[in-house]
Amino acid sequence: MTTPESLERLGRRVASVQDGWLERAAPIEAARDGFLLRAGAASRGRSVLWLAVAAVAVGAVLGVGSIIGPRAFWSPRPVLALVHTQPATPNSWIQSEPAERLPIDFSDGSRITLEPGSRVRIAELRANGATLAVEAGSLDVSVKHQQKTDYRLSLGPFLVRVTGTRFNVSFSPDRDLLRLTMREGTVVVSGCALGDPRPLRAGESLTASCRDNHFEISRCGQTASAAPAAGQAATPGEQSTTPTAPIDATRDSATRLSARTPRAEELSWQALARAGKFDKALASVDGASGFSAECERASGDDLALLADMARLNSRPQQAIYALTALRRRFPGSQRASLAAFNIARVHFDQRGAYDEAARWFRTYLREQPGGALVREAQGRLMEALYRAGDRDSAQRVAESYLNANPTGPYARFARSLLGR
Repeated sequence: MTTPESLERLGRRVASVQDGWLERAAPIEAARDGFLLRAGAASRGRSVLWLAVAAVAVGAVLGVGSIIGPRAFWSPRPVLALVHTQPATPNSWIQSEPAERLPIDFSDGSRITLEPGSRVRIAELRANGATLAVEAGSLDVSVKHQQKTDYRLSLGPFLVRVTGTRFNVSFSPDRDLLRLTMREGTVVVSGCALGDPRPLRAGESLTASCRDNHFEISRCGQTASAAPAAGQAATPGEQSTTPTAPIDATRDSATRLSARTPRAEELSWQALARAGKFDKALASVDGASGFSAECERASGDDLALLADMARLNSRPQQAIYALTALRRRFPGSQRASLAAFNIARVHFDQRGAYDEAARWFRTYLREQPGGALVREAQGRLMEALYRAGDRDSAQRVAESYLNANPTGPYARFARSLLGR
């Protein structure tokens, strides 16, 4: 027969186990949920009633678990990403200040540090890693190797896959230029002139340009350059054939410094765009049905791709046209709200139309008050208003921003507007 004393003893055992787990998990849970869990003293102050309820609940869970198995309760959780001890959620944008480095710490021990003036988006958090979209800038990457570790960096048309290593990487979107220097371990890089996925090892450096359809790999002071695609003339000072610099013959065929690029006319505009050949993709669209006609029949994903390739090819009007078509054809959707955010970005970054940028950032905030990009939209709205000369409105947004994000990436700018 269960007595109050035995029930209390069971409750104390459960609390003890919980306290041990909380001591290990408190920093992570604090970042995830915003609560500071204190083990020890708080647990000793629980009432007997709470202990009894906890014991009954645990007993019920264990009873059910013995029937349906433990995996139903212990599914792996995604890694956590922390910026200034605050959680960064999927689809959140992270930007470092012009004079500061900004680390992103992951709960598996990995760290990715943004060099000054860099900008990335966390596209996905998984149990074994994360995917980051690097819009521009440089990163210092240190990924801790564990079983099935899988980190990915999307840099425009390039993709870097990481299982545990240290390296530096930079991406310049206006030139479609990737630079990567390995310090430890191995990564696999693909995209554009690289052709098939290509491993890079410690001591190697890669420079690749989609616009020039050319790449170089340096190792121990030796440089090997890939030839331009068939039919493409070599630029002055550039070798038209693969040079004779020594290459390790034991490396597999995926690392040979020659790549066959499919002829542009064999590819759809979508394939050309995903390969980073934005000018050819736009020419393909213009030569087929025309840009506006394609915007009327393209899927939502293809409309977003049309907008991206126009934006990255410095055609802001076409980017805005595609994004506006996306909002008109898919009204009320989350995709339409994201299009509003991207319209604001084009007005701000490429047109210098800060009034219009502010209007569209406000549109996103109105449509997605709890959206993943709210902090970013508030920060950029504040800056757009300031650049448009509306200092009073910028200060009001700064107050709201600091109340919600006292350590956010725009916090310093907000305080400067408020004279703090």
